[in-house]
Amino acid sequence: MICFGTRGVRRYNRSQTPRIRWTEELHRLFVEAVDKLGGRNSKF
Repeated sequence: MICFGTRGVRRYNRSQTPRIRWTEELHRLFVEAVDKLGGRNSKF
């Protein structure tokens, strides 16, 4: 169930898990993973 305040706006619940910062190394690892799975045009 979604609870709305008096203005009809959904309250923001901040996650306890910290966000991951997108770095050049993370981007490189992401590209490598996509390539291993068949590239950007793969259906899998």
